[in-house]
Amino acid sequence: MKDLHFRRGEYRYGDEYDYDLIRLVKGKLLEIDLRFFNPNFKPLWYKTPFRGVRFPYPVEILPDEQKHLTRQPKYKNPSVKDLAIDIRVSLKRYFQKVIQGDHCIVFHSAGFDSRITSLVMMELRDEGHDMSRVHFRCYQPEGPIFMEIMQRQGWDRGQYSVYEGPDEDHYDIGRPDRPLNGWQNYNQQMNFWSDIVKNEKEWIAITGVGGELWKFMAAKNPKYLPARTPNQSLNLFLNRYPGEGEWEGYYRRVFKDVYLPFLSFDYLNVSLFNIPEVSFDGKRDNVRMEVVRSFIDSHGIDCLNIKYGVHDYSWNVSRQRKRFITDWFYESLLYKEYKKYIPKFLDFHTDLYGYEAKLWGFATLYENVYNGT
Repeated sequence: MKDLHFRRGEYRYGDEYDYDLIRLVKGKLLEIDLRFFNPNFKPLWYKTPFRGVRFPYPVEILPDEQKHLTRQPKYKNPSVKDLAIDIRVSLKRYFQKVIQGDHCIVFHSAGFDSRITSLVMMELRDEGHDMSRVHFRCYQPEGPIFMEIMQRQGWDRGQYSVYEGPDEDHYDIGRPDRPLNGWQNYNQQMNFWSDIVKNEKEWIAITGVGGELWKFMAAKNPKYLPARTPNQSLNLFLNRYPGEGEWEGYYRRVFKDVYLPFLSFDYLNVSLFNIPEVSFDGKRDNVRMEVVRSFIDSHGIDCLNIKYGVHDYSWNVSRQRKRFITDWFYESLLYKEYKKYIPKFLDFHTDLYGYEAKLWGFATLYENVYNGT
């Protein structure tokens, strides 16, 4: 399915490309960029801790037939209602291609990207497309809102669930045996499907990453954004979206594949060339709201007037796991080889999105590259 998506998270070394950084650098003698060990270092977007390895520009990884996405277009200015119709058609076309009988787990929050995803899949289901091997999975505290969305859409009760999980170590993060995929914070190891997915390589993950373009368009954005591509819409999205796709690459390594409807070429060929009057109320943009609202007209299904969900990851890492995380790092190959460049006092647990979390995540990758584990 590679030619159906724009794949953030690809790495490049010379003429080699790979979403799996371990596989790309294994067997190569590469220098480490020591600046990454400085907590105050702010790398340019294309930099990685391995010298000679970088994130490519979009034009380098797009198929030839999609390279037009990088060019500055003459934008169309449709009404929000007309654009919502085109978005629905593009996503429906995409799901018709990718849902072909595999076990699929859909990461579903209570937000609008998730509502759009499940609504489009609902439409296909009602038209006879086989959705019997799809499972929608949510996590707390968005469970009650998610359950209401699923019920209104008429999904079979066995096709959706909320992850319960243990009170402590809820998302099972801090595991060196599940190495990260770059300079990546270790909370992105979060697992909220282990109770139903026993062999991830037999499942495809579907996630709504990439759906926030319209919010970015409506927001007050920085005056200067690095020029990754001449297409201003794509450039805005890539500069505002968190990270460089390390998470998607990690999921691609873990699962059989990852389907990304909002990074599909079907969707991007609509979203990147149409600029309506976009507004944002602090939580929701009018474009995605209209897509959800349009299903009231077409199907009589109201998933708009349900409370908007807010993510709240309850990490609740146990004392035992915290101790393990800390002890493991100080025994890791990365620390042994580079400890004179690494700060003496490290706190891996206060900021799970910060420097120490990324340093620990990189240590898991380094261990797998150079220690043969």
